[in-house]
Amino acid sequence: MYRDANPSLKSAKTSFYWGKLDRDGNNSVDPEDICYDSSGDGILDGTSQAQLINLDSLANFRHWIKTVLSVLSMRGTICLIALHP
Repeated sequence: MYRDANPSLKSAKTSFYWGKLDRDGNNSVDPEDICYDSSGDGILDGTSQAQLINLDSLANFRHWIKTVLSVLSMRGTICLIALHP
């Protein structure tokens, strides 16, 4: 966990930059991988252009979280959340 406002810091191993399906197993971000944010610009890869947010960087009083979709998988629970400003 890290508390920097940038959700995609390359130096933080738990950032969106490192969140990927590593197709070649070399533990680096490559064009063959399916990534959350391979450019590290804070925008979700793909066509949605969704802005990524590091919730750990926000004080609890600055956000309200509501889970709108929860999917169970073999590795855990994936949640889509809505933020209230």
